[in-house]
Amino acid sequence: MFLLILAFVFNEVCAMEILLSMQVICCCMKWINHEIVTGSLMFGFTGGDIACTVAGALGGLFPDMVEGRPPSEDAEKMKTWRRIHRRLSHWFVPYAVMAVIDLCASILAGSSRGMAERDIIGSLMKGNLTVALPLVGWFATGCICHIAEDSLCGYVPAMNPRKRMGTRFFYVGSMKEYVLSILIAGAFFLTAVFL
Repeated sequence: MFLLILAFVFNEVCAMEILLSMQVICCCMKWINHEIVTGSLMFGFTGGDIACTVAGALGGLFPDMVEGRPPSEDAEKMKTWRRIHRRLSHWFVPYAVMAVIDLCASILAGSSRGMAERDIIGSLMKGNLTVALPLVGWFATGCICHIAEDSLCGYVPAMNPRKRMGTRFFYVGSMKEYVLSILIAGAFFLTAVFL
């Protein structure tokens, strides 16, 4: 079931016409690693709740999606894009504030557990917005996971958005990235299934 969700999310990303050139296809492969790792983390954190897992997995794409895709042909535009990449959209503080406030409100509203048993669409149609609170919180948590993953292969804004933090544990697209993604995904998936 979990792999079907990841396949669905990948198909949705591809349907948004992000795959227009070979360079962007390579970029999408790294997005796949974000989806695999963030999706398995969300699956583990939520105890296998599918709706919250999908919300978190979509949050795992959001910081890169708001920046748009890199220009594939114009070198000058590529320089500009690289200069703004992983800047304000990758500052974790707004996402953390949103996640904490939202997940606390979800707990207080009593809507933090059992999303699978709820009729989410029906509840929203009736004006019951509390049913969507956990989804927003897990979406923000997925954004934070994305930023943490990016900090392993580059630099992202720190508490002060003008300062940068991170490391070069591996390069984007390297074998280390794929092995680490599979190990993390496997560990969290097995934890969620067997615990």
